[in-house]
Amino acid sequence: MKAAALILALTSTCAQAQFLDGNALLARLNGDQQSQSFALGYIAGAFDNATGVKICPPAGISVGQVRDMTRLALEGLPAERHAPADIFVVAVGIRAWPCKPPAQPGRSL
Repeated sequence: MKAAALILALTSTCAQAQFLDGNALLARLNGDQQSQSFALGYIAGAFDNATGVKICPPAGISVGQVRDMTRLALEGLPAERHAPADIFVVAVGIRAWPCKPPAQPGRSL
């Protein structure tokens, strides 16, 4: 019974995160402690999902640092905040630490 409740709770949280837009993320970043914790987890998940593929940060990057960068992007682009929230997280990561394209075999620089 407890396992079913836990799965239901996790599924509900995932469904909410999937449809979060920039306005909602900024509201959570500026909200109470629970809202801020949710926002931090959302940002960490979105950033982690793109790390090594689109974002290649150096060692030592903190989720607080990425949170601050995301907040600045959200505050600086009010006309775009209707877009999905993960786009903002990934965009600030790509802007700061883009992954280099892989070297093409057979080509020397």
